[in-house]
Amino acid sequence: MISYFKYGKGSLTICEDSLTASVFDLLKYLPTDLFWHILKQALHQDQLPSYCGEVLEMQYWAKWQAKGKYDANNSKYVEPDLFMRFKDFDLIIEAKRNDSNQQSDGQLKKEIKAYLNEYEDKENTVYLLQVGGLIDTCVKEEFNIAGIKVLQSKTNWTSLLKSVDGIYKSYLEQNIPSQKPTLFLLEDIINAFAMHGFHQKLWLQDCEIYNINTKAINSFKTKKYGR
Repeated sequence: MISYFKYGKGSLTICEDSLTASVFDLLKYLPTDLFWHILKQALHQDQLPSYCGEVLEMQYWAKWQAKGKYDANNSKYVEPDLFMRFKDFDLIIEAKRNDSNQQSDGQLKKEIKAYLNEYEDKENTVYLLQVGGLIDTCVKEEFNIAGIKVLQSKTNWTSLLKSVDGIYKSYLEQNIPSQKPTLFLLEDIINAFAMHGFHQKLWLQDCEIYNINTKAINSFKTKKYGR
């Protein structure tokens, strides 16, 4: 499907939802420990467990009740972008289209309250992850709703791409035949980012330094053009 859009056979409506789904739908096919490593390596603020276990459930745009013991106000339901369940904890992911200045504490609090309405009887710890739209990168570490502490982590799309790209290049250099399926998946994830305008850039500070021999250049000019 990624190639269908990449090579111009079809048009993709670029938006926050298409970015979230195309990236995380591919990440979920990676071995779970690799997926978790890529995610945690990308974080600006890391409050997630060091180990996640297998993914039990993934829900995009789940509709949680806004009214209940924890009132999320002025709507019938609250819709987080992605909800992931693991054996020992739950993860709410709120994604934004761009890298900065879109997240809202008010929206995040509503999602936590709506989660508590839906899963009040569950014993799992819940974590919150902001992807993109960061107002700040690593300041506020938790929300406290009615005495329930919810730790939050933060990253942006550029950092997540950088993490994926680093693993991709590492696998490419190793050139192990058994890693080929994982390599294809990582390449598709990078293509999904590119279709949404996120590219892995080489910054000037990371470029190799080349010394220019000015004497050789001047000698060449003298021989070719004279003085």
